[in-house]
Amino acid sequence: MHCPNCQVVLQPMDLGALGLVAVERCPRCGGTWFPPDQLALLGDSVWKHATAPAATEGDGASCPACGDRLRPLSPLDVRKMTVRRCSACDGCWIDRCELEHVAAMRDDEDSKVIVRNSVDGRPAHWSMLRWIGWRLRRCFE
Repeated sequence: MHCPNCQVVLQPMDLGALGLVAVERCPRCGGTWFPPDQLALLGDSVWKHATAPAATEGDGASCPACGDRLRPLSPLDVRKMTVRRCSACDGCWIDRCELEHVAAMRDDEDSKVIVRNSVDGRPAHWSMLRWIGWRLRRCFE
């Protein structure tokens, strides 16, 4: 598979800490592809609190897995973060720069007492997309 941004061959990456083992990362731009079978491991809550940004149709990037068009979505609790989801195969692309939006919110969260979900360690009030972005960002630090 190739990166939808720069067409470089994607490299496998182990995200065992997230319960995901078959993600692929672009060695040039740092974007990450989440195959639909891996997102399914996290349950339907990945897309539960996400919505399409207002007045946007996407940038025309193609899905690295099936070639269909990637469409933008934002977690409701991190509106500045935009991920791209394939409506055909249900995979997800996250650009590395989008992780900065999650990182900017981390300082606020770290200063509070956070109630965490006992199953996956995610703060109870975070959307699954926000949590994935935060954990992915920590992998790159």
